[in-house]
Amino acid sequence: MEYEATENYADVLMELYEAEGLSKDAARELAIANQRVDRGLTSLNDNLDDWKTSLEKTNKASAEYAETISGLRESFSDLLNIADGSELSLSWIEKWAKSADMTKILDGDTEALERFRKSAFTEMTTNVFSDMKDSVEALIEDLD
Repeated sequence: MEYEATENYADVLMELYEAEGLSKDAARELAIANQRVDRGLTSLNDNLDDWKTSLEKTNKASAEYAETISGLRESFSDLLNIADGSELSLSWIEKWAKSADMTKILDGDTEALERFRKSAFTEMTTNVFSDMKDSVEALIEDLD
């Protein structure tokens, strides 16, 4: 994201939330997070129909499928303001790309966005703990 645009946005946010005492650093973080969400929404608006078609018509072992998942993962990561979305499973990404809630999110439905965020949190938490469980079990096996 362009530094100057982010700084200008942060300045505006500081003015808007002056009564709440929003610091420059907090305003900058909020500006970056909002810009990422906007980028994710824009990408989904521009590409979701094509990605859904790709998910329906391509073989999961194809390069096109991989590109589609990569684009969705990046857009979802922006929408969630997370690093890379690697904790999101392929099945979860596909389910949400095809969901009615995703269309609602793009239409501005904040309740659908909240359901998306909660589902993503559950997905990531489940996957992280599952990975940890597998690592602990492997460690115990090595000790035996």
